[in-house]
Amino acid sequence: MKSASTLVFLIFSYHLQLSAANSQNVTLIGCEVDDLSNQTIRDVTVLFVFHCNIPILQNAVFLRHTKLETLQISESKISKLEDFSLNGLLSLKSLDLARNNISQVKSWSDEDLINVTALDLRRNSIKNLDADSFRRFPNLQKLNLAVNLIQVITYGVLRSMPALKYINIGKNQLKQIDMHTFRGLHKLSHIAMHYNRIEEVNPQAFDTNNHLRSLRLEANSIVDLKFMAQMNLARLVHLNLSNNAIDSLKRMAFTKDTELKSLDVSYNLIEEIYADTLSGLESLEMFNASHNHIHTIAAKSFLELTSLTHLDISANNLTHLPVYIFNTTRRLSYINMSNNALEHLESNHFHEMSAQLQLLDLSINHLHCDNFIEGLLAHRRQRERKPHQQPAVLKLLDLSYNAYSVLNLSVLYEFERVDLSGNLWDCKWLIQEMIHGPDTIRFGRNYTMKSAEGDVLSVPGVDCYDERSKRSIILIDGWNVMGSRVENPISSLVFWSNINSNHQLDNKDITIAILLFILLGFVAVQTVRIILARWSCKSKKKLKQSNNNEKEMEMEKIEMMSCVDETLSVDSKIENEKNNL
Repeated sequence: MKSASTLVFLIFSYHLQLSAANSQNVTLIGCEVDDLSNQTIRDVTVLFVFHCNIPILQNAVFLRHTKLETLQISESKISKLEDFSLNGLLSLKSLDLARNNISQVKSWSDEDLINVTALDLRRNSIKNLDADSFRRFPNLQKLNLAVNLIQVITYGVLRSMPALKYINIGKNQLKQIDMHTFRGLHKLSHIAMHYNRIEEVNPQAFDTNNHLRSLRLEANSIVDLKFMAQMNLARLVHLNLSNNAIDSLKRMAFTKDTELKSLDVSYNLIEEIYADTLSGLESLEMFNASHNHIHTIAAKSFLELTSLTHLDISANNLTHLPVYIFNTTRRLSYINMSNNALEHLESNHFHEMSAQLQLLDLSINHLHCDNFIEGLLAHRRQRERKPHQQPAVLKLLDLSYNAYSVLNLSVLYEFERVDLSGNLWDCKWLIQEMIHGPDTIRFGRNYTMKSAEGDVLSVPGVDCYDERSKRSIILIDGWNVMGSRVENPISSLVFWSNINSNHQLDNKDITIAILLFILLGFVAVQTVRIILARWSCKSKKKLKQSNNNEKEMEMEKIEMMSCVDETLSVDSKIENEKNNL
């Protein structure tokens, strides 16, 4: 305890020494309740309190801190503020009580704190709010109640703060927004209610919020968009409805003077975009409808989106697009249509908007034709004819993981970067194009391989299909595995050395290279045969020697038996002669 107190004292003293040069700013770390009443910090204007032990903030603890303008007490285990704990803070402008255990919000003062404009109560345990919760904050402009346990905001809770401009109630347990929740808050410009359990938003919920600029409702359970038909949302700039249960955009109706610039309806259940769904959104710059079930987009859906720069309709069920769908969206610089089921695109699809286009993502589709690429180059070639205009360059064209087997690569040389990986190329075509193709075109991807020493290698390679042998082949960059013995994890693996595209090789060079590969293979096979033959001969010799040894032993046994028989016969004759005598 002594060492801890000493540490607090040292930190406390250190910050006091800086006070004179830092407008009386003080930070307390690891303190106790009594440290807040210390006479040496009564004239400070900024007080930061972190990681202290203050379970209860007592009455009049700041009574003599008349100059205090910013007060932050976070992560200090506060569970209760007594009714008059903020008395005396008449100059206070910002109050931060985040990351504590506060469960109830009261006025905490016997007089209005008229200078407080920001109140942060996020990450506490607040469940209920009533009409008196914010009664002493008449000029509050910014209120943060995120990450609490609030289930409902009843009528009158926010009415005592008519100057409120920003409110964050994200990550709570709200289930609905009724018509009185934000009524009377005419200056409100930002509302965040993300990550709640909201199923219904009353059609008149934002009737009096004419200055609303940003509305975050992502990650809820909203189905109906009736509230979007309100005329008073004309000044809305950012609207996030992602991660809900919206299955149709029919209810969305915007007027001609709508200022909306960003609309996110991703991760919903939308199946179709109608011709009038986005009408009136002439100021819209970003539209995200990815990760839905969209199978149809009407030909005139984007007709009024003349300011659109970013479009994301990836991860849907699109099989085709109307030919002139992008005719009026000439400012588009980013288009993501990846992860759909597109099979064919025409050159007219991108003809009118190719001047500004920087990124076009068509990966993970079923494309097999390349005639649309000519349309991407139309504006560039027109500008090349005009010396005073610099031609635009598409920075990335992503055609990876489609159904291409051959492609006219000459039209891709003018792009800054092209990704063709993941396609099953024709091997003969691929080898020829890899020799002459520029470094800006990526054909393959990296394969994970394990070396004999146990090292994991990431080796560049390309898939292709050999029509003659009717099998898939992976061409591996041999220079990346030099010096390492690699275990072959893939059948039909061919090691292909890195080809320097600066050297132009003709058909004769290619033929010689192929013959060398065949010759090396023949030599290897013959070497193996010779080794097997020698091993076989040695085995036969050993077997023959073994057989000869066995025969010699048998002969010796026979000779010994014959000698024994002869000896016995001689003995018998001698015995007979003795008997005769």
